[in-house]
Amino acid sequence: MTAGKNGWLMAVSIGPMQEFIQSARRTRDLWFGSYVLSTISKAVAKELLGPDTELIFPYATSRKELDDPGFVVSNVLLAKLGAGVHPDQLSPILEEAAQTAWEDFARRAVADSHVESGWLVQKRWESQIRGVVEVYTAWLPLDDSEYRNTRAELMRLLSGRKACRDFQAWEGEFGVPKSSLDGARETVLSKLDKAGTKKRAERLKLNEGEQLDTIGLTKRLGGTSGTRQQYPSVSRVAADPWLHGLDKTDCDALLRICETLRGRGLVGLSPEKFPQYRNFPWERSAVYLNHCKEAVEDAEEGLRAELLKPLRTELTRLYQKYRKPDPYLAILMADGDHMGRAISQIERAEDHQQLSRALAGFAGEAGKHVRECGGALVYAGGDDVLAFLPVDRAVECARKLRDEFAGAMANWSGPTLSVGIAIGHMMEPLEDLLEYARNAEKLAKKQENRPERDALAVTVHARSGSPVQWRAQWDSNPDAMLGKLVNDLLEDRIPDKAAHDLAERARFYRDLEDQAGNAPDWVEGAVRADALRVLGRKVSKDDSALRELEEMVRRTVNKPSDLESLTSALLIARRVQMSAQQHPGKR
Repeated sequence: MTAGKNGWLMAVSIGPMQEFIQSARRTRDLWFGSYVLSTISKAVAKELLGPDTELIFPYATSRKELDDPGFVVSNVLLAKLGAGVHPDQLSPILEEAAQTAWEDFARRAVADSHVESGWLVQKRWESQIRGVVEVYTAWLPLDDSEYRNTRAELMRLLSGRKACRDFQAWEGEFGVPKSSLDGARETVLSKLDKAGTKKRAERLKLNEGEQLDTIGLTKRLGGTSGTRQQYPSVSRVAADPWLHGLDKTDCDALLRICETLRGRGLVGLSPEKFPQYRNFPWERSAVYLNHCKEAVEDAEEGLRAELLKPLRTELTRLYQKYRKPDPYLAILMADGDHMGRAISQIERAEDHQQLSRALAGFAGEAGKHVRECGGALVYAGGDDVLAFLPVDRAVECARKLRDEFAGAMANWSGPTLSVGIAIGHMMEPLEDLLEYARNAEKLAKKQENRPERDALAVTVHARSGSPVQWRAQWDSNPDAMLGKLVNDLLEDRIPDKAAHDLAERARFYRDLEDQAGNAPDWVEGAVRADALRVLGRKVSKDDSALRELEEMVRRTVNKPSDLESLTSALLIARRVQMSAQQHPGKR
């Protein structure tokens, strides 16, 4: 194959890398897995930059630009190569760059964490480093006048290449425990006596009985340079509204106690890396009474009770004065709609580069919006966002992201942003919380008798009872609707029990529908009348909100599913209200 009139169009995919993102028990593992993947992709992107080559996706003109910490690179890249650069010769260079970047992470993780001799099965650790990263490439001759068709054909070729991935012969060992994260590879942790196991667990932050392979160990230790984790836990995010509700005097008193526990086991957060938590840069063990022991786990046995007493006393006092911190947080997942369609309509490489630039700009602004709303960003790359947020500000953040994306895509017709928010308990396994968020995102993208997605979906997963889910198009201003319901609940203009009573009636009528959603003719009028009857019996200090709710029922409730949607919005607003009431007047 020879170069085309304008050289080559080359596509690169780094994989299979999903274990870097999905297999995680701690938020730091999750964040660092995303960071590793982006850094490996950056290393490949740098090799695609040269005097006779240029990047299309992501769009960057220099290695310095790629080195920007805020510049996130996904695992799929697209580049334009001059006729003097043959892709066949470039492919092994890209593979070497990816492997070197990964090995550098893995080796530095062990070295910086001062892993002692005998803690790892060295041969197994070395073996697992190889074969983790795979680089798939495809290329076609390029004629700029045929860019659109060439790109479409190239992506089909790349997809086919990935489907024919290189399956390596299994080199595992029988009778060896698997990694606790995904069960795919054997543990690289060696067998030690009781004292050695305890020391290793404390140094490497292992849970009791936890096993890690090379990938898991690298994510757990990478970037720490011998220090404790520097990424907020789900519980720190959940506690944020409560902490903002403390008077300055009370917050300062708690901070002074935390300072006395520095170096004893209490985990701190860097105010420079996480300015959104500058008011209280400490982890959950300083906030939740049943996790206090973690704050002194590095202290000598005899000192623990004495060191812990002031913190326990202060938290007990604060709980009595304010209330216990709400243990729920929000996980936000956002994804662009119709991006494939928008890209398929691009006729020139230059236009594709401008789209790439716009997506990179959105990703950078997404991190700012998450921080402004008190959240912790896991990743924002292209049109994808994953973040942990306080319950009371998650919908606000979703609206900011949607509007930011709309502005970034103003020059391209079609792309919109669907956002899923899952609200769950901080003690749920991280993998479950992520699955809730993925399902919420899928719900947001669900098409309901209209072509556009462009929607918000919110789900609540309480520790008891069935999940609650609600979806609405962005053009109906769902954030404003939820915000008003939350404020009405906060000021007792809508009784708390109204949502539960309406939900009971919705379930009754829903049971009358068949699998196709059809119900007897009399149900339509009855469901609306019954909902109005329930609201008519309610009393609040200001009936105007109830009257507005009644008007909403008259206007929107025509069938059982309509009432179900309205009651779901009320139940979600009730969950948000429980978070927001922790800081009256603070925001």
